[in-house]
Amino acid sequence: MNKLFRLISGQGCGFELEHLLFNSLIFILIIFGVLGTVLNLLIGLHWLVDLLSLIGIIFLGVLFHHSRVLGHFTVTHIWTLVLVSLGIMGSIFFFNGGAEGPVVFILLMLMIITLIISPERTQGLIFGTFFIAVVGVYLIDYWFGHEYTYGYHSRSSRYIDVMSTIAYCMIFIAMTIITFKRSYNRERKESAINNSELLRLNGALVKKNEQIQLLMRELNHRVKNNLQVVSDMLNLQATRSNDRAIATALREGKDRLMSMALLHKKLYEEGDVNQIGLEEYVLDLQAYLIKESTNYQITLTNEINNVMLSPSQAVPFGLILNEIYTNIQKHAFTDLITNRKISTKCLSDNSNLKIEITDNGVSIPGEKVVNWKGSFGLELINLLVIQLDGTWGIVGLGVNQGTAVSIEFPIVMN
Repeated sequence: MNKLFRLISGQGCGFELEHLLFNSLIFILIIFGVLGTVLNLLIGLHWLVDLLSLIGIIFLGVLFHHSRVLGHFTVTHIWTLVLVSLGIMGSIFFFNGGAEGPVVFILLMLMIITLIISPERTQGLIFGTFFIAVVGVYLIDYWFGHEYTYGYHSRSSRYIDVMSTIAYCMIFIAMTIITFKRSYNRERKESAINNSELLRLNGALVKKNEQIQLLMRELNHRVKNNLQVVSDMLNLQATRSNDRAIATALREGKDRLMSMALLHKKLYEEGDVNQIGLEEYVLDLQAYLIKESTNYQITLTNEINNVMLSPSQAVPFGLILNEIYTNIQKHAFTDLITNRKISTKCLSDNSNLKIEITDNGVSIPGEKVVNWKGSFGLELINLLVIQLDGTWGIVGLGVNQGTAVSIEFPIVMN
């Protein structure tokens, strides 16, 4: 039975379920037409019934060849079947007993099957077509049935015709439901197998991701240690150098390395190798970079949104802060300024990070604002801001009123 169904419907040829049912429906309609023609001859119905049956069989045969053999199946095929069924088969059964015959049964069966195999956008129209056809059958039978209905020779011929049609409708509807049920169970079984495989792969990915996270934490730990060693070596070299300019350059290089080492330390400690909290990172940089002497203190004012930065942005951001804080302590805070203040704002608007750092020290000279390319620190800030795809500016606030640096760049989400 299964082999016969595969042969008729095309199962195993890559057809969808709707296509398989369509092929089966056409084939069974052809068989039903052949059996109906033979039965009509045996019970002696009108010859016009046999003629209409033959026309329907030929038309359905062409449709079956186009759908099953050539493998074509579209909404046009469904509508062709609907119109042919309403035209030819409706005429056959109406002529053969009118509304008292099996015409309504066959129309309802065809409506159910075509609704199952048709796309959702056409189901309402198909239902309306069959509904109008059924109502039309009863209205025509009520008004003109005595003129256009041939009728049955006897009760036995009527019952044979009606019962054979009902049996056919029941069998085909049952076959349709069984086919759908089998397809549903098969797809559910395949889905369960696929879900099980996906769960297995997901578990393997989670385990692999944990291993990668562990390796990245270890890598950050080792990078931090290496940067710490290099920083200590630079500091040692600076203390032994008799050249003040060289010693200053070595200490500035040491601070730049330590800003990166602090980042890798945070990545190692927090366990998330993909992002770092901005607020805690800035506070750690301030604790390391902003140094207080015994003669004065530096008052820090912070307004920092705790957004998350990727390591690719946190590294240049930390180096920028390093340059700004170093320049403030080096150039802005002279011995004449005692009440020293640094204000840091890092505010986000979901897509951009806006930074503003001000001090109350010596204001940056106007000519240096216009032509800052002679300063290594400012040139480095400019290059780092470009790396962040951002913009920046520096302005003097007036004599002994300090300097303000503003930076803005887009936050890149991982």
